[in-house]
Amino acid sequence: MARAPVQMAPIAYYTGSSGKRGKEWEGDLEARYVLQQGNLQHLSFRARYATARRFACDIDELRVITGYPLDIL
Repeated sequence: MARAPVQMAPIAYYTGSSGKRGKEWEGDLEARYVLQQGNLQHLSFRARYATARRFACDIDELRVITGYPLDIL
């Protein structure tokens, strides 16, 4: 496999309140890796991590997303 730099997206942080329900906040982080050489050139991998604290619902989520461009026309 070819080496390529990891691209980091900015860290996002959101906060707010909803009256009687109280405060809520969310933090997100994403990293992306794209192959630049070889048979799988342009294949991308993204990892997204999100943490959210909302009222009575706490969420911690990690997603791994792959992408590959197809020329179908």
